[in-house]
Amino acid sequence: MKQACSLGREMVEAMANGLAKQVSIAGELSHTMLDQEQPQAFELAFCLGEMEAADALVAYARLVDRPFEIQLATVYVALVLQRLTQTLTFAKSHFGILAHQIKENPAVSTFVEQSLHPSALSLLADELLEREIYLGGHFGLHLQHFEVRELFARFSDERVAPLANHIHRFKEVLPESLLNDMAELGVLDSPFQLSTVATT
Repeated sequence: MKQACSLGREMVEAMANGLAKQVSIAGELSHTMLDQEQPQAFELAFCLGEMEAADALVAYARLVDRPFEIQLATVYVALVLQRLTQTLTFAKSHFGILAHQIKENPAVSTFVEQSLHPSALSLLADELLEREIYLGGHFGLHLQHFEVRELFARFSDERVAPLANHIHRFKEVLPESLLNDMAELGVLDSPFQLSTVATT
């Protein structure tokens, strides 16, 4: 997985360097040229975000060292690499990348193929379905955190949701009773003063 992440970072770096050359004049970034390449800039930002998320998920999986989290990280890294490969296969010219600049790595290709094999995904799905709650893993949360999350979710569903559409649609102020209840629940983080809302 480490080799796969390294290759993913190299691919994103190649995209960034290629795009930078396309939108620069004499080594200086041209905002006008960058504006003309917005789809590529968005794609680069998206791929970079996915790679950062993959690195973070791998780091977390290594930290907790549990099979389920490791398998989730493995699948996500494989999905990110699959998408990066597709982008560079079909849109490399959009980033000013030449064919010889993309190095194939058989080990990484095998990693992606095995990680996304239907049988591997099926095993992961079965484990997800066997879990009673919190399908995404624990992510360092303790029981108290789950209870608080459930409390806030229930409050949102029962008290906020029924009013939200009307308040948003007609640009009305939140009812004082709702704000008081939110303050009591601790949603507002600090002691709540209605006078501060009125003046902001």
